[in-house]
Amino acid sequence: MNVAFFIFNRPDTTQKVFAAIAAARPERLFVIADAARLDRPGEHELVEKAKAIATQVDWQCEVKTNFSAQNLGCRQRVSSGLKWVFEHVEDAIVLEDDCLPHPSFFSYCTELLERYRHDHRVAAISGDNFQQGISRTSDSYYFSKYFHCWGWASWRRAFETIDFEMKSWPDFKQRGFLKTWSDTDAEHEYWLEIFDSQHAGKIDSWAYPWFYSCWAQSGLTILPDANLVSNIGFDDDATHTTASDSRLANLETFEVGPLQHPTLVVRNREADEYTFENVFRSLDKTPLRKKKWRMFQSTKKFFRKLRGKPKFDSVAHRREAIKEFAKRSPCRIVVGSSGIAQDGWLATEMQDVNLLDPESWARFFDDGSVDAILAEHVWEHLTEAEGRIAAATCCRFLKPGGYLRLAVPDGNHPDAEYIERVKPGGSGAGALDHKILYTIDKMTEVLTNGGLEVHPLEYFDSEKQFNSIDWEPETGLVRRSKRFDPRNKNGELVYTSIVVDAFKR
Repeated sequence: MNVAFFIFNRPDTTQKVFAAIAAARPERLFVIADAARLDRPGEHELVEKAKAIATQVDWQCEVKTNFSAQNLGCRQRVSSGLKWVFEHVEDAIVLEDDCLPHPSFFSYCTELLERYRHDHRVAAISGDNFQQGISRTSDSYYFSKYFHCWGWASWRRAFETIDFEMKSWPDFKQRGFLKTWSDTDAEHEYWLEIFDSQHAGKIDSWAYPWFYSCWAQSGLTILPDANLVSNIGFDDDATHTTASDSRLANLETFEVGPLQHPTLVVRNREADEYTFENVFRSLDKTPLRKKKWRMFQSTKKFFRKLRGKPKFDSVAHRREAIKEFAKRSPCRIVVGSSGIAQDGWLATEMQDVNLLDPESWARFFDDGSVDAILAEHVWEHLTEAEGRIAAATCCRFLKPGGYLRLAVPDGNHPDAEYIERVKPGGSGAGALDHKILYTIDKMTEVLTNGGLEVHPLEYFDSEKQFNSIDWEPETGLVRRSKRFDPRNKNGELVYTSIVVDAFKR
């Protein structure tokens, strides 16, 4: 197994990713680092610390390093590093210093590298799944036109086709080939602007040229049906991923298990359309600028992230949109949504409506004016006392007979590995911020204290027996639930939540 590890100035995340690599014990490790920027005091020391961490190999392994003497920037450093790696080996698994893989990511890549080694229809293998819990196949993976680079693998034969300068782009564009890869006019307009900007040198990315070259060579990327890599680098120190509240930050990762292989090598268009709308189109700042105000009229686009930073006037626009939505009937909102909206529901974030600050709600909603509130895996990030305050806030703004649909990790779940992942400080994505692990009894107590009447929908009881009643997703879809979590296949309850409806009396 060959692993290429790209590092820079983040020893904290480098340490975590290196620990995952060390646990996999690859036979060859290639460490690629850029040099510090001269105008950044203290960066040289951080770069040197990251180098020291990434080369502390204590297993039988051939280690090669490629450390730049001057800062090359993202595109040139990664492209030159990949060129160096593929000069030495036929294939490689590639990780950056903020991409933390599940242990099964390595076996997944290794098996697929061998299976598709000579299949030129496949250009890359990625560990990323951005389908927000929606299962796209009964197999372990599917094929996509989208190349995702937070933990991936490929071959020399694919790398040799990559046009990092995008020299062929003008011809590709002029001959209308981009339309063959675009499912909608909006998507065509989006990628036209991206690729034009990259070709003109306005964007310093290595991933867009790889992406473009896959399309130019009709290459597909393998994506897992459940996420295998978590980007742990969303913060102010990041180069691109600066929005710590992004819905793509710190995604949970899952065991892939023995691979079930699809019989057809055909892209999953439904998954690709979802990716465009919910990842690229909703997170990028450059395309479709003139259409943004109209997009705010759709609840799915109230919280567009603009490459991790809000546009100058986006907060004002968003809040105006919330005020307009508050006038609707029914008025149904999602709190702590991470930008995920459901049809007929308004997605909100803490900076707009804070469960611990009722006056932030009063800017938009009258007392007793909200029909329904959905909170999936929010309450565990509050202390018990804060959870009582949040319940009282919801009770204040719900209509009589309105309800809060709430889901949290289940402290009575019989699987010890599940408990280890979701407990406060546990190993799962986001668990470091968990403040409490609820049981159905404790959840009922907290909500009742806030003035709500609890009707359980799904939960494990104190005897570790699972209880559930049917509920409709249109009344508030909880993805981490018995029916909708893709891990619960073949009748096995791998991941469930406490799911309750709490009504205002």
